[in-house]
Amino acid sequence: MDAVGWTANSFLPVSWTSYTPADVRPYLEELERVRTPLAADAPAQETEQRERAVQKATARVEAARKWTPDRPVQWDTDRDAELQEAASDLVTPETPAIVDDNGTLRMVYTRIIETVHMLSQGRRGMRTSLRLSEAEYVPPAKAPGAEAVGHQPAGVWRETGFIHPEQGLSNQQAPALAMFNGQVHLVHLHGWQLNHLIRGTDGTWKTVTGPDGTPVATPKVGMAKASRERGAQGSQDLYGLNANVRLAVHDGQLHLVHRLGEGAANTLTHCVFDGTTWTTKGTLPATNQTSRTAALASYDGKLHAVYPNADEKNSALRHTWWTAADGWAPGVDLVGHDSDNTPALLVFTEGPAGEEREAMLMVHRGIERWVESPPPAPPIPPEVVSTEATVYGPWVVDEGPGGWSRLRHRTTLTPATLDDGKQVLIAVWEARAEYYWLSGHHPDPYTKLHAPRISGGTLWLDPEGSKFNIANGTFEGGTVDKDGSFRGRCFLVLQRCLL
Repeated sequence: MDAVGWTANSFLPVSWTSYTPADVRPYLEELERVRTPLAADAPAQETEQRERAVQKATARVEAARKWTPDRPVQWDTDRDAELQEAASDLVTPETPAIVDDNGTLRMVYTRIIETVHMLSQGRRGMRTSLRLSEAEYVPPAKAPGAEAVGHQPAGVWRETGFIHPEQGLSNQQAPALAMFNGQVHLVHLHGWQLNHLIRGTDGTWKTVTGPDGTPVATPKVGMAKASRERGAQGSQDLYGLNANVRLAVHDGQLHLVHRLGEGAANTLTHCVFDGTTWTTKGTLPATNQTSRTAALASYDGKLHAVYPNADEKNSALRHTWWTAADGWAPGVDLVGHDSDNTPALLVFTEGPAGEEREAMLMVHRGIERWVESPPPAPPIPPEVVSTEATVYGPWVVDEGPGGWSRLRHRTTLTPATLDDGKQVLIAVWEARAEYYWLSGHHPDPYTKLHAPRISGGTLWLDPEGSKFNIANGTFEGGTVDKDGSFRGRCFLVLQRCLL
């Protein structure tokens, strides 16, 4: 998931997937077993059975080597029932950060907080801020009620609270996590400076301090550059940075790469934390510029960085590496790996005992951009046997008091035939709430979270000039689609006029 700037699509649902190399081992062992050669004079039936067993075992290996299907973050309903009801899908304007905390998978993500505040003359406005929140993953073994997905059961996520509960509304974004010296470290942008925190054994987050007990000085951030990273609207645009910061542990030190330094645009800055002090190592060479940021990983004695190319005409990801002796390499294009977004790097070990191997895994998006889908056709119930083209009515706008809120809505009609030969119109009422903020109206990000319903409503159609004699239809219930639009449906039975 990756979102940039404030648009109607900035709030994207967080999906996650998993791949467990250890799951492949039993299938590999089974494949090797069934591959055992048969005797030269083995009967034909036994040979055919062996071939079928090899094919079946091979298919199992291939299935185990695949990533599990994408699925939205599912909350732990036992502990977070209120959260589950309020937000069926987790949405965020930035890529979350994830770390393995001694066997517990933790996620820190950016939450959008909106509150109402009073303006002049008794008017009300919306105040928006970003706050970091933490969640932990509950594996399937500890979440027996989780629904199975693909070849692996699905676990759930449990929200554990805000990172800075005492700071109230404030700008907190661009989280990066890493395990360093046995503790989880978090670096993120807070206003115009970087914050460096550690997670205590009691679950609280505290500012990292030096030997004298005072907070450590974090790498300097260029205020003007941070404003550009937030987008064209500067400090008023609170909907995600163009690039997160990234952390990795290498040679016993915590390394940070970010694009918020005081250097030129697209320049990456490299900083190192030795356990007590942050030191800026300088900027990466001009050949390693990027429009986003770099993924980091320590592998084979080097600190590796992979990042999108700053050249708009070249979508190939670039790869560079660093050692204390030689510094950063000029970097090379990764031919066949095109992306305009920062990838993810992970170093892991796999293989049977005594034959383990270490590998570096890269996952990245392609170059195709996400575009909003056209409005979906009204859902077809089982009794409908055929439909004709859907007719979309004009959007109608009804404003609330003072114009601070408004409802955009329209009606669509789809001629259909039921299995009993009856002709009907499938009428759908589609609506989306919007609120005024800054320079215009924007979609309500909570439309899909609070699950509105139609308690009752009637659609009247004027039969004048129509071939059909229709009185009215009643709407009830309604659903909220993934794009946040609310839709209610009803059936109108048609009777052809004899005039």
